[in-house]
Amino acid sequence: MIIHSGIVTLDFDPDTEILVTEMPDVTHLAPPEVGFCLDVILDSIRGFHVGGLLLDASQSPEGAGDGANGDLARRFTEELGSTCVRKVARIGTADALGLQESTQPQTIARPFFRDFATRPEGMRWLLDQ
Repeated sequence: MIIHSGIVTLDFDPDTEILVTEMPDVTHLAPPEVGFCLDVILDSIRGFHVGGLLLDASQSPEGAGDGANGDLARRFTEELGSTCVRKVARIGTADALGLQESTQPQTIARPFFRDFATRPEGMRWLLDQ
């Protein structure tokens, strides 16, 4: 079910507990717009029982997560660690949004990040128990 459609599109499947997000090319967005997108994703994760997140940033070029967007992405990554998300599949360039695993010690609640070239690859990994 589509739970948000705007700058960022969110599609949640309650049967698999996977939230699929499609981010636009963030190089064309102001930092407040990128922050809004990331907050919409976090709010949706908190509102639904999301165990897996497929973050499609394939429209953003490499390096798009630099500067202010990188700061927003680091905050997003930190806040993601306090949710029930266990796995995050990133589609596109590894640093498209600057999202990376925290350098802080891992805890059980921290999601495991993995990069993929295509959505089907990411979905297969998220569905693999």
